[in-house]
Amino acid sequence: MFWIIWLVCFAGSWQLANAQTAENFKVEGIKVQYQWTRSGDSLKVILNAPTKGWIAIGFNDKDQIVGTDLKMMCVRDGVGVIEDQYVQALGVHPLDEEVGGSQNVRLYFAEEHEDF
Repeated sequence: MFWIIWLVCFAGSWQLANAQTAENFKVEGIKVQYQWTRSGDSLKVILNAPTKGWIAIGFNDKDQIVGTDLKMMCVRDGVGVIEDQYVQALGVHPLDEEVGGSQNVRLYFAEEHEDF
């Protein structure tokens, strides 16, 4: 089993309380660890997940996938990759820059482990 560990920072105008939280949840039986801290207009996130593929986190003030601000992350050849995307329709999520937006996410750290 491989684990991907991420530390990312988002700049935005989300309506979140100044708080810190840590959560564990399961997605299709896979345990994911999610921690976040908000400071000003920045959101610092740590994600841990047992995967060798992409992991994503999305933000939307509506209960729907369309219109979501999507952050897609993976480790490729030992290097962390992060993409800031916008969901236009199911399966259609171009980079923010391609639809007039901007990259407002910064990857600080990413690594992949055989066992965690």
